[in-house]
Amino acid sequence: MNGNRWERSRYGMVLGVARGFSDWTGVPVFLVRIGFVIIALATNVAPALIAYFALALLLPEERREEEYSKEKDEMNRKYESLKRKVEKMEDNLFNKERQWDEHFRAECSR
Repeated sequence: MNGNRWERSRYGMVLGVARGFSDWTGVPVFLVRIGFVIIALATNVAPALIAYFALALLLPEERREEEYSKEKDEMNRKYESLKRKVEKMEDNLFNKERQWDEHFRAECSR
């Protein structure tokens, strides 16, 4: 279930528009399909079919789990890279701070 945005479902009966709408809103897919049939009959079928196929073209297809895992892996790599850079910067900063402290103590002890 994807509550964030309306996507065409990979598991729909025709093009996944009704199943995607059902997943997005939480309404049972059976009711969504019945609603579509009622709208189609009320509008002489053609406008509803045009709208359905337009939605099928415009809505993005539901992403697969491996696409999510690829993005997650890429994010983890970027995070680890940034973490190493920050740790290196901290080491440099504290190393210089230690050098200044040692220099100051040496000057004060003279």
